[in-house]
Amino acid sequence: MYLQVILPLKLNWAPTYKADAQIFRGQRVRVIFARKEYVGVVSRTDVQPDLDPAKILSIISVEERLPVISEAELRLWEFIAGYYLCSIGEVYKAAYPSMKLHSEEVVVATEERREASRLRKLEVMQARVSRLEIRLKDKEAAILEKKEGTKARAELEAAREKTVLELEAAKKAVEAFLAQDESEDAPIIEKAPKPIPGKPMLLQGNMQSRAAEYSQIIRETLGRGGQVLVLTPEKALCSALAGKLDGSIPVMRCNSDCTAAQRRKVADALRSGSPAAVLGNRSCIFLPFSNLQLIIIDEEQDSSYKQTEPAPRYNGRDCALALGSIHSAQVVLGSASPSLETELNVIGGKFTRRTLDAMTVAPEAFYDADEDLPLEIIDIPAERRKRGMVDALSRKLIGRVNRCKGTAVFIRGWENAEEIQAQCNELFGSGEVKVMSLPELKRSAPSDIELLAVLQADAFLSKDDFRSDEKALQLVAMLQNFSAEVVIQTAVSDRFRGTRSMQELLKERKDFSLPPYSRAVEVILQDNDEVRKQRMLRILSGACPAPIVMPDRIRWNLPRGTRLQGSKSAIAAAVAGLESKEKYIGHIIIDVDPA
Repeated sequence: MYLQVILPLKLNWAPTYKADAQIFRGQRVRVIFARKEYVGVVSRTDVQPDLDPAKILSIISVEERLPVISEAELRLWEFIAGYYLCSIGEVYKAAYPSMKLHSEEVVVATEERREASRLRKLEVMQARVSRLEIRLKDKEAAILEKKEGTKARAELEAAREKTVLELEAAKKAVEAFLAQDESEDAPIIEKAPKPIPGKPMLLQGNMQSRAAEYSQIIRETLGRGGQVLVLTPEKALCSALAGKLDGSIPVMRCNSDCTAAQRRKVADALRSGSPAAVLGNRSCIFLPFSNLQLIIIDEEQDSSYKQTEPAPRYNGRDCALALGSIHSAQVVLGSASPSLETELNVIGGKFTRRTLDAMTVAPEAFYDADEDLPLEIIDIPAERRKRGMVDALSRKLIGRVNRCKGTAVFIRGWENAEEIQAQCNELFGSGEVKVMSLPELKRSAPSDIELLAVLQADAFLSKDDFRSDEKALQLVAMLQNFSAEVVIQTAVSDRFRGTRSMQELLKERKDFSLPPYSRAVEVILQDNDEVRKQRMLRILSGACPAPIVMPDRIRWNLPRGTRLQGSKSAIAAAVAGLESKEKYIGHIIIDVDPA
């Protein structure tokens, strides 16, 4: 039979191999490609080769001890490859990176050694049973030759009784050994019928109120025997949410801090169909769920859900929605300040909304520095005019830090970390204030922050980014997850006060055909030869109408609708043609829905 195999490589085609044995879609096979050995995944088995069969290589082996890739996993891979214009091999590599593949192979080798050891032990035990049975027959034959009542016959009968006892003990030991092997097999889980999922639901409110709702629906899902996936955009937010969930709910953590053994334990539990709740980051969408009934996407608006390097450049939120559709699972999105994409889906009736609490908005009264308020927006230009700034720190912020009795953290933007830390040490004492970058906060935020301040919030917003107003509100909402008191220093205070409503922002996007009313695709060129790069940009700009050409990239805002996939395919084909014709491989990046 002929079959196509997915390899962990950037290939726009699937290599064909032949096999003598019956092989199924999703099985792992070991093959040779370009003189290197790979473990691939069978994607098709009904292949009619269009080349000379004599030139088609045979597979080396079927890796029967490696877990089979489920149909749901393959469907997710195919969605990601098609939507984000990457190869399915790149998706396979993301789902099963080399470390994970090596770990699986180590497990297989270990299990094979353990199995060989068990077999040797069983052989020894069975050999003892055989020897005892032969000895018993010899004793019984010898007894028959002796006369009744003789001393020799009595000794033989005593030896026979001893042998019978030893034989019974040896047989029981074999039975216990075999029973132990059977008990080690994965139990058969009786799955209750899945409830029919409703529309994806937006839970809008602060993290504390969201966590209470999450705890309830997670407990209900586990009670039905279902599996749950809870996604957060970063490790620190994962820890923050874990601390607010009901502690009685068994939740397995799965992120970059987990060891290979811990990840394997999670994967094994999910493959078995056992009820389980997994809390982790975007890569958890690739876990082998077999009874997924609930997906929670917390902080759904966070741009960290978007994978930027390397390919596949997928968005964990959108892929989780696709995963929910594949598994017929209920999807819940949580946010204090939802993305405009989600707002539009709610308005259009695709999602439902449940508001949990009133949102905190920064009113004009937040200019009063005599009171420590939950959220204070400090206008840097206004403070400079009043001589209210001491280098990068406002006097209002300095006063709040002096009144703070707990941990204070400053988030720097353009500022030099060492200079800011030195200024803080001089003003407040060494170690009294921690200076971090925003990515550092999201990865490893202290758990006891009392005051969180952003020194120059404009550093996180680009004046050329049409998402700036939206991102400003989302930044404030995200920071409030880490501290009850947040201070924002900015030169564009109106953006952070939320003076523009979501409806106004959506109208502006619609008027200019910007996302979420269109789908953005960027083609980025990484080339030190400026002349050649500009020539390639001119060639690629003809792939689709209305290109926006920038110094190192081209952007298209493609209208949503039936022609969207065709337009995306035309861009991908133009890139592939340029790479082939101009031998321009390795210089082009396609980014669908850039953050």
